[in-house]
Amino acid sequence: MSSTAKNPRVSIEVFNAGNDKKEARLLIKTHNVVTWMAQELLTTFESSIGEVALMPGKSGVFRVMVNDVLIWDRKEKQAFPDIKHLKQLVRDIIDPNKQLGHSDRKDAKSDPEPKKNDISPSASDPQGCLTCVE
Repeated sequence: MSSTAKNPRVSIEVFNAGNDKKEARLLIKTHNVVTWMAQELLTTFESSIGEVALMPGKSGVFRVMVNDVLIWDRKEKQAFPDIKHLKQLVRDIIDPNKQLGHSDRKDAKSDPEPKKNDISPSASDPQGCLTCVE
C-alpha cells in the first residue's frame, strides 16, 4: 500500500503481556495510553485516515506505522513519542498540508524530544509515566 492511499491505515504495535503479573499491570496502563493516542489520531485526522489498528507485539515493542512506513520504533528511538510529535509524523505522510494548530507550535515549556520510557499523555503528568519492561 502506498503512502498516498485514499484511506491510510495507522497501526500501533504494542507489547503483549505474558504470564508475568508486573508486566500485565504495565500492559493495562500502556494500553490506556495507546488507546488514548489512537483516539487522538482519529479525532485529528477524521477526514483523512481510514483506520487505527492496535496490534499485539513482543515484550518491549512499541512501533507505529502509516501504511507500510515505519514512523516510530521505541527500541530505535529509546523513547515513546509524545502525542504532538506523533501527530506531526502521521500528518507528514497522510496529509502534509494539514495544519495541526497547537501541535505545530513550539512550546517553550515542553521538551523537544520525548523522554526515555515516558508514554504519558502529558509530559507534565508524572503519574502517567511508565517504565518499559524488556
